[in-house]
Parts: sequence; structure tokens; C-alpha cells
Amino acid sequence: MKKLDELTELICDLYWEYDRMSSSGQETLDKMADILGVSLDTEKTYALPEDFDLTKLTPENMFDNLVEVGEITFVEIIKDDSKED
Repeated sequence: MKKLDELTELICDLYWEYDRMSSSGQETLDKMADILGVSLDTEKTYALPEDFDLTKLTPENMFDNLVEVGEITFVEIIKDDSKED
């Protein structure tokens, strides 16, 4: 594994501790991630309500009954060869 790839992997691993970091630690991690082309992305997550009658679920109405249940954050590595100086 190249050292740059190893460093990128370690930066990604640090995001698991992001909420426990100080604001200056978060800022430094974000700057390092930006240099390496690593970014955070957040997507909303959806599910059927707990009381939904599954016998009434059809392919046509499945998406109409979803409710937002939260968000998931994931780390994305963006390969940008212009940042490899």
C-alpha cells in the first residue's frame, strides 16, 4: 500500500471520532481530508412506519408511505489526480 493511500485510509478512520473531537481538531481533520480528496456526505434515511400494514404494501405505493427516520453520514474518497503534488 502506498503511503498516500495509507494516510487517506487513516484520515477516513478518524472520522469515526469526529463528534468527540474539539472544534479545532475537526477543523484540522477537515483540512487534511480536503487536501487528500476525502469528503463527508450525508443522506437521509427512510423506513415504513412501525404501524404500517404490510399486507397493503404494493410496488406502486411503497415510496408514498416512507417516513424520514434520520440521516447517515459516510466518508467518500474522491480521486483527484490534480491534488497529488
